[in-house]
Amino acid sequence: MRKFIALVIAILIALSPLAAVTDLSNLSDEAKYEYITSSLSIQTKENSYSYSTGIGDMHPFGFYTASSWATGTTETEWIPYRGASEISKAEFFRLTGEEDLYNAFLEGMKTERAMHTAGWSIFGAGLGVGIALLITGLVLDGYEDSAIPLWCYIGGTAATVVGLAGLPLVYWEFDDNVSVSFAISLANIYNERLKTSLL
Repeated sequence: MRKFIALVIAILIALSPLAAVTDLSNLSDEAKYEYITSSLSIQTKENSYSYSTGIGDMHPFGFYTASSWATGTTETEWIPYRGASEISKAEFFRLTGEEDLYNAFLEGMKTERAMHTAGWSIFGAGLGVGIALLITGLVLDGYEDSAIPLWCYIGGTAATVVGLAGLPLVYWEFDDNVSVSFAISLANIYNERLKTSLL
């Protein structure tokens, strides 16, 4: 049984992202297992975004010249784990006792959902009205002496543009603004308390 527990502990240590090196020699095998499966760790992921643009010119003698520019940004995202399982940031803040961050995160996620709902509503309504007016314009276009199609086309185009303006809300994301180093510090404090409770 002890060999099995030791094997499970070794596997969990290997799987745990950014597992802090902690001296567990004074814990029993069962306590070590409990520590490994309950301790917090932070995994990081880098997201890179690049933007490029260029211009070119064809010369009369048959050769082509071009210039291009590129810029990029990299963002580091942190993901909390409890043992070998990923948890939400809300759960991480709750476990570490950071009530203010926990409540701010829940409020931020609520705002994000509201933004997405508003964005989809604007997009759907604008696109629906725009398509309906454009189809109406096409249907009425065959009637003589009708000024309606012009207004249908203008209104349909305007409604579609308004609908497309809702797309930024669809992609709006809440940023909790908590740094990786702070999250790692919270995890380390939690893990020290956990270790003390298992002695």
